[in-house]
Amino acid sequence: MKKHIAALVVLWIISVTISLWWNLHVEKNNQAIIAMEGSRAFFKQVVLTRTWNAEHGGVYVRITDQVKPNPYLKMPSRDVETNTSIKLTTINPAFMTRQIAEIAARTTGVQFHITSLKPIRPQNKADSWEHTALNSFENGKKFFGNFVSNASGETAYRYMAPLFVEQGCLKCHAIQGYKLGDIRGGISVTLPFSRKTTNWQLWLTHIIALLVVTVILIFFGGKLETNRIKIIATNRALEESMGRLKKTQSKLVQSEKMAGIGTLVAGVAHEINNPINFVNSCSQSLEVRVQELKAFTYELMGEEPDQEILKMFEEKFTPIFKNLSTIFDGSQRIKTIVTELRTFSRLDEAEKKRVKVLEGLKSTITLTNTQYRDQVEFVYDFQADQELECWPAQLNQVFMNMIVNACQAIISKQKQTGDKTPGKLTVSTQLQDQSLAVRFHDTGCGIPKEIQSKLFEPFFTTKDVGEGTGMGLSISFGIIEKHQGKITFESTEGEGTTFTILLPLHLEDT
Repeated sequence: MKKHIAALVVLWIISVTISLWWNLHVEKNNQAIIAMEGSRAFFKQVVLTRTWNAEHGGVYVRITDQVKPNPYLKMPSRDVETNTSIKLTTINPAFMTRQIAEIAARTTGVQFHITSLKPIRPQNKADSWEHTALNSFENGKKFFGNFVSNASGETAYRYMAPLFVEQGCLKCHAIQGYKLGDIRGGISVTLPFSRKTTNWQLWLTHIIALLVVTVILIFFGGKLETNRIKIIATNRALEESMGRLKKTQSKLVQSEKMAGIGTLVAGVAHEINNPINFVNSCSQSLEVRVQELKAFTYELMGEEPDQEILKMFEEKFTPIFKNLSTIFDGSQRIKTIVTELRTFSRLDEAEKKRVKVLEGLKSTITLTNTQYRDQVEFVYDFQADQELECWPAQLNQVFMNMIVNACQAIISKQKQTGDKTPGKLTVSTQLQDQSLAVRFHDTGCGIPKEIQSKLFEPFFTTKDVGEGTGMGLSISFGIIEKHQGKITFESTEGEGTTFTILLPLHLEDT
């Protein structure tokens, strides 16, 4: 048992680690996409500005200390003087790009650099990174980009796309041998981008999942091991005192109730609520924080965000909310199971009281269904849900006996025939002659006629040694008699069995 628990813990740790690594990897790729799209947006804006300038044949601006005539622009009317003695010079697309680059670097930190493998202006000579990018354009690549670090260790994203020769470009670049449509260079964009990610949500959810499940496995694994030892010791004691147990049948009722379930429900159900409540609270809090992060992110994108980037953010936030929903649904499922365990055991209801029997029946089915769901199809037909005066815990034990016996009969038939098709167990309730009738009909192996008369005898069993005490149906018979009811059965060997329990709606005083 300890080895199995250790193996499960190791497997869980490996699974969570792989999940965290994968999610961080995806987040890293997302950062690259965001940086690339941001750089591409700046590039397109500059290109549009250059296109406007080229379509107007350049624009004239006043000559100042900051704006001097471009010595590399060879055109007769580069410089003019107005009739009011204002001196103007022509700003061509390249000159305008440099002016925009200076403003962008000063105000936003974004750097532009127009460059070419055959630059007219020496300052436009490509550096090693740009040279690699320009060569890739010659080989058919449409853009080039990656993260880089400067000497001080700061991270930036560099992006570059080609510039093609258009009609307006030939005025200056035809002398270099360029033709319409040629790649004559490119513009590199250097976008400051910190790669310090905000992945605390991923770390938090994975750490919570790792700790909670690990604690559950270790803690409850230890509890199960303790209970297993107790069960072994109890079984040995039962074997040694079988004679005395014949005279003390009432004590066997408790030992037949799944041996350790009383202790398990009393202690474990309480303990499991604490970590599950923690998971519930954290998952809900985390969802709120992610919603705030989403709203903050959209707010940063401004009033008119780029729809492509907006769609990309939406695609990334959707799986996060789905994961949070899955965590919350899983914890709710665990709380439901704990509630059903409490309903089944009813440790605080040893005395007679009025309850709806169907509530305990449903909880018992839920607990049993988990063990036999692969071999047995459970079908329900609940037409009555009466409130009866009864001993709920004892009735739940009878229901458990009926369901387990039916499932084992179905499995026995599967072994005999070799047919692995799931059998069917139909559980139904109806009102019948001022009584609540609870029926369990299975498609199992049936009961041979020669042993049907012995079915309710104490210690009679057809199971192998160690698999049953022969007291289950005997005890069930006694419990139903105590409730002034009846338990009957009809069985056809090889086809199945139907057990019917009749519980009076009102108990007579005795």
